[in-house]
Amino acid sequence: MLHQLLVASLSTVVVRSAVSQRWVTVFKCDGDGKTDDRWPRDFGRKGWDRLNGMTLPEFAGTASKLRICTAGDYDDCVTTKGDNVALRNLRNGSKNLQPQGWDTLTHGLLCDQNCVNNIWEGPEKRLKQLWWGCPASQDEMVFHACNNNGGLHISMDKGHCEWDWETSDKLEMQLLVPASESPTPSPSASPTLPPTREPTTAKPTSQPTTRLPTAVPTKTPTSGPTVEPMHFEEYRALCALSTDSKDACKGLGCRYKNGKKKSKCIAKPGKKTKCWKIQDLDVCARLGCNYHKQRGCLGKPMNLLDN
Repeated sequence: MLHQLLVASLSTVVVRSAVSQRWVTVFKCDGDGKTDDRWPRDFGRKGWDRLNGMTLPEFAGTASKLRICTAGDYDDCVTTKGDNVALRNLRNGSKNLQPQGWDTLTHGLLCDQNCVNNIWEGPEKRLKQLWWGCPASQDEMVFHACNNNGGLHISMDKGHCEWDWETSDKLEMQLLVPASESPTPSPSASPTLPPTREPTTAKPTSQPTTRLPTAVPTKTPTSGPTVEPMHFEEYRALCALSTDSKDACKGLGCRYKNGKKKSKCIAKPGKKTKCWKIQDLDVCARLGCNYHKQRGCLGKPMNLLDN
């Protein structure tokens, strides 16, 4: 019973990793002048991910990132970073991803390449298609790279859908949200044991009792396994999904490679994976490293060494 209580308590403390999140499509268009229903009318209809019965602003409130991609090619994306207003706009009910009104980001009039590089990340070619040099059409456009003849133009309704002005592309917009449909339970401070029916100082009976003595919970977790082990194939797949951010990639102990066309996050062989570089507690535990409260992830990734 004590072991089960400890396991249940520890399972609520484990920090959620990148595996516990997913990208959900909330907008898509099949080309310039195509696709009437670019936004889901209701989030449970066929062809769209179920968004937990929320409205789009509510669903955007659960998201940590937004990206625009060539449909089906998730290496060809631009992703929000820093103080990007795109998610904030969706949360406030606006479907335009650029600064609203005339009082933010140089009055909303322009965003040069340096401005773009501060709030978006992705392939250099795509980042060059995001700058704008005149007021964006915020009532009709999801994104309007105004005055950028080779720039991104996406209409809210049937109209523009292209990375490059006067071309045609299949595009989609996605939000990074928690994979679980239910909120994560708050961790308990310590495992709670059921009260004993009788005081532990009671006089012994003449017959042996079958009830085990009351155990005292330990202050630190036992050394026994409390999480599902992660072996190399799963670890490699996790790294491959973490190309959006150099910090996120390295925080998993993986190697980040920033290419001209696309970035890569590559898992190192087990013997070269250093536990002390891993910042994600869940990954640390599942790889077989040891976690120290003050010093972080330590030891060797034992579950990668048995492959």
